[in-house]
Amino acid sequence: MTMLSVTPNVRFIGVDDDNLDLFESQYPLVKGISYNSYLIDDEHVAIVDAVDVRRCYDWLANLSEALEGRQPDYLIVQHVEPDHSGSVAAVLNRYPGLKVVATSKAVEILGNFFEGTDIAARSVLVKDGDTLSLGRATLKSVSSTHLRAH
Repeated sequence: MTMLSVTPNVRFIGVDDDNLDLFESQYPLVKGISYNSYLIDDEHVAIVDAVDVRRCYDWLANLSEALEGRQPDYLIVQHVEPDHSGSVAAVLNRYPGLKVVATSKAVEILGNFFEGTDIAARSVLVKDGDTLSLGRATLKSVSSTHLRAH
């Protein structure tokens, strides 16, 4: 795959799924769908979102290529719908040092999705306003309940 650079330190590692007729079993998809996932390459490497398990193998290949031999430190889980988190257990199994960065509710839900994978033991819990330094970049947790149009 040709890596799509969003910035010098951020690469798109998502995958397309052109073999899906309906999104969430109700919305027609004429040309399929893209599962968006990104790699932030810094002193600490972060993956932003996983993908639906339907394209896990392709995503893990993209991730491996983007890592260029490095080990990822964090998996940022923005929300737990299967198209964003379906491959969480697979990536945790592949990278034993990987930590999940998510809210306590997200970690609880993920624990229910992936029996036999102790998500809580490998998690960094965040709440609104918390930050995570990757080195040059710092990520800030923003709760969707605090987003308002002005």
